[in-house]
Amino acid sequence: DWDVTPDQENPMEPAGLDEELVGLTLGEEKSFEIAWPEDSPSMHAGSTVRFSVKVHKTQAFETPAELTDEIAQNFGPDFETAADLLDDLRENALQEAAQQAENEHVQKVLQELVDISDLAYPPVAVDLEIDRLVRNFDMRIRQMGLQGMEQYLEMSGQTIEDYRESLREDAEKSLQIELALAELSTCEKLAVSEEEFEAHIGDVAAPLPEDADEEAVKARDDMLEMMRAEHSRPLIESEILREKSVNLLLAIARGEDIPEPEADDSESEEPEQSTAEASAQTETAVESEQGEEAATEESADA
Repeated sequence: DWDVTPDQENPMEPAGLDEELVGLTLGEEKSFEIAWPEDSPSMHAGSTVRFSVKVHKTQAFETPAELTDEIAQNFGPDFETAADLLDDLRENALQEAAQQAENEHVQKVLQELVDISDLAYPPVAVDLEIDRLVRNFDMRIRQMGLQGMEQYLEMSGQTIEDYRESLREDAEKSLQIELALAELSTCEKLAVSEEEFEAHIGDVAAPLPEDADEEAVKARDDMLEMMRAEHSRPLIESEILREKSVNLLLAIARGEDIPEPEADDSESEEPEQSTAEASAQTETAVESEQGEEAATEESADA
């Protein structure tokens, strides 16, 4: 069953749904089609879906004249007064606004990096990124209870080709960002230390409570070993490297002083080796000259 509250904004519901439902009575059935806009966060974005609904229950809500302590307490044990609830709502709103602003800033900086980068990639790279997006979407809708892409495409009236093409623009943007970040990490000689790797997988596995039993400890240890395995480590290191690249990029955007990349040890050793070789060659040449002079003197004496 799907609970719908008319006149209450829900980004997952298509525009016009309320109008189709208003006026229906208990037990009444109705069928209609609605199109989701392209920019909707719903998995049906950009598609037209046919609804067949039946009203199982109706409810009426009365809006109180004011928020009282008694009403606030209905929202959970953490709220004893109306002021407690209002403070919590205000704090959540501020955090959401700050997070949204941060996300927008990151995307803007990433796009600026792409704009100044000279990127070249074959068309197949975009197709591979589309493959990744399709796999991720298939996983998400299965978690929501659908039977994968086939059922979704049937419900949305799309072909797989149509759906893949709708992802092309986002896939290309994503690919460009990843390529630009990879180039940044290379230029800045970023690397993942063993300490960073261990700290990252430790966070992923999550610390155990002090009273954790042996089974929980073993499960966490097994997870850590799996992430340290040869087939898992490169992917995890790439995630850490990407995060470091983004953090570096944001620091540059803030105008922070960024230390110069450390010189490669192999590069710094080459001049020393060349100098040593040159010195040895010089000594050999001197010895040779001295030998020639001695031979000349002996010849003159003779």
